Amino acid sequence: MINQNSKYVVFCLLCFHIFLFLPYTIDDAFIIFKYARNLINGLGYVYDEGERINASSSFLWTFLLAPSELFSEGSIFASKLLGIILLVGTILIGFRIFELLGEKSFGTKLLFIALISFNSSIINWSVYGLENALYSFLIISFVFYFLKETAQLLSKRNHLFFLLLIMITRPEGFIFIPVYFILILIYNKFISKVNFRYILLNTLLIFFFSTAFFTIQKLYFGYFLPNTVYAKVQLDSIDKIFSGINYLFSRINLANLFILISSVFFATHLLLKLEIERKYKFQILVISLVGFIYPIFTVLVGGDWMPNNRFITYSLTLNILLISLFYSFYKTNTKIKFKYMSIIGLILYFTFNSYLTFTSVKFENKLDHATKRACKDAAVYLNNLSDADSKFAASDIGMIGYYYKGKILDWWGLADDYLAHSGQAMGNLNWDYILMKNPDFIYLYSEYPDQIKFSTKYKSSKSIISNKLFLIKYEHLKSFYFSEDRYHLIYRKKY
Repeated sequence: MINQNSKYVVFCLLCFHIFLFLPYTIDDAFIIFKYARNLINGLGYVYDEGERINASSSFLWTFLLAPSELFSEGSIFASKLLGIILLVGTILIGFRIFELLGEKSFGTKLLFIALISFNSSIINWSVYGLENALYSFLIISFVFYFLKETAQLLSKRNHLFFLLLIMITRPEGFIFIPVYFILILIYNKFISKVNFRYILLNTLLIFFFSTAFFTIQKLYFGYFLPNTVYAKVQLDSIDKIFSGINYLFSRINLANLFILISSVFFATHLLLKLEIERKYKFQILVISLVGFIYPIFTVLVGGDWMPNNRFITYSLTLNILLISLFYSFYKTNTKIKFKYMSIIGLILYFTFNSYLTFTSVKFENKLDHATKRACKDAAVYLNNLSDADSKFAASDIGMIGYYYKGKILDWWGLADDYLAHSGQAMGNLNWDYILMKNPDFIYLYSEYPDQIKFSTKYKSSKSIISNKLFLIKYEHLKSFYFSEDRYHLIYRKKY
């Protein structure tokens, strides 16, 4: 019998884990913060005033944060508060899924919240500024309402509401459409016949919603998808897959990899057990299919540069839910071998996450100070030398763009349609194009605080040194130390 007081211990651990990561905000989140600020100030859904360019990763997250920008730096606080609320909401929806499946054991719920509370990736990204907590909440809510309404012979369609919200939260949210119809077909084949009019109406609702959403983007921005999508499409597909495999099986992802592999094994085992009723197997299948989308998607798109495995976290709570269900199903198992394996598995998981938390907090602290020093401070410094009409050519445009009062020319390409769509956003920069825009300032990377020496490590920065126009028109102004072997060098146009 598990002591009821243990829930307070787990709750305290959850709060402590959140507190560790609460001070840090990822640089990319400030891109969304800037869109939110411009939106609430009546400038439209734009990065720079008058330029309809889509460099944001989430429409819904931007609109949710917009009111907070009525206050100075409001999005920083709001993104973290909403992240915590949505994280708690995700856990509570998980509890409701357990109850829906007939599992009301306190121990099962405690295991579920403990596995989430110890997960460094989930906690980190819930308060990191981006839309992770929102997306995870919508995904698990979609699963809950779909399971609930299939149990009611699909007499309602609340699940469809969450499916539509998923689509406008992340660009790849539309991958859930084929998964949804596959689940409907499986339900129709093995559980109960689905009314044709029900399927037709749902199809029409999804079609018209998707068409309207893409049409609005096309009319407003000139393109159907955000620049982040077009930039990443340029990579070779084979290279992307190998990069995604390395990302998934990296040492830093051991804790999550343990969850994913375990959940695959457990789900397969439960689905193959003959004595489990078909309805229960269908529910396990739904959770499994949705839970395994993002590990597969992550491999196909080549992973992600951001720390702490952002793409893995989106549906990870469903994989954790599967593991909790498996332990619940076998809680009466008296085999010593099973009990020892369970204990060893949990010890390994908590050990991996303890190590990841320690290294992540250390890394986040270092990255946060470096970014504020080299990006925020650089923007504030240039504000004293320029006006609202000045242009600053830079990459890592989060904090720089948010705090700089002029316009940003993103030479990495996410906030520039030409660079994103030409493939140059992935590092093959055309500096003639950048210089043609006549920026007042240019930000470059170097291993040295020197305007002459550029290492081959920063090829994109080094390539501009051979450009005659750059040498004629620009001079070194100031260097900002980032960390270790990296400096950010500002060049200004000669007057």
